[in-house]
Amino acid sequence: MFDQWQQPLDVRGLIRQGITLKGEVQVAELPRLQGTVLGGGPILFSLSFGKNEEGMAVITGTVKGVVDLTCQRCLGPVGIDLDADVA
Repeated sequence: MFDQWQQPLDVRGLIRQGITLKGEVQVAELPRLQGTVLGGGPILFSLSFGKNEEGMAVITGTVKGVVDLTCQRCLGPVGIDLDADVA
């Protein structure tokens, strides 16, 4: 689903327009996580682009999902819940 937007994203344009992006991306589509994350379900995101009271560019939102990592004790997969605020 993430590929529906221009890549790389025009972040300055998104900030200028005050756009909010909502969607989901599969863990397998995130190359920077390869080798660290074993797998997982979709990662849901909501990111709002804009400016604060001082006119500084800001991105706020949330990221939620589950990723599978290797347990350091038993070396088996363990699902880790993600629920992070972006500020």
